[in-house]
This record gives sequence, structure tokens and C-alpha cells, in this order.
Amino acid sequence: MQILIFLALMIMSNTSFSKSLFIGDSLTYSQASSFSKIEPVDAKFLESTGLKSDNILSWTDYIETMDLSNYDRIYILLGINDMINKMMKYFIKTV
Repeated sequence: MQILIFLALMIMSNTSFSKSLFIGDSLTYSQASSFSKIEPVDAKFLESTGLKSDNILSWTDYIETMDLSNYDRIYILLGINDMINKMMKYFIKTV
């Protein structure tokens, strides 16, 4: 449900001459790829860097080094895998 709300907000905020940047963990690629059918996008993602990951990456420090002036919107997606894992565990318990 949260993913559908997120996608709806992305589509509603679309303008004809805009470019978006997607930043985040491994599922960021698929989100950016889907959104690229609507408008041009860039994506910066790194696997295994979600909220529950053992790999340490300071996303704040990384983002501060980026030139963001070319983007109208920036989507930061972290921890999506964590949410999906919780949903799958719940689904398995209900089946």
C-alpha cells in the first residue's frame, strides 16, 4: 500500500520539463526504471545499504558531495527491502 501511495505521489508531481534523481538501496533501480517510462531520470543506488544493512554508508555525507542542481525532484529510497521482508513474513504467517 505504501509503495502505491509513493508511486501515485511521484506521478502527480510530474511536470513536462523536469528531471528526477533516485538515490537509495538495491530496489531503487527498479523504481527508477519504472519511473523512466514517464520522464527522464537518473539513479544512484548501492546494494545492501538499506536501514537494516551491516554495511555502513553515510548517505548524508554521500548526498552532500553530489551536484543536485540539475534535478527538479530527488527521491531517497532507503529500507524498502526491510518493508518487503516484513510484509512477506506477515503473509507467510497468514497462509
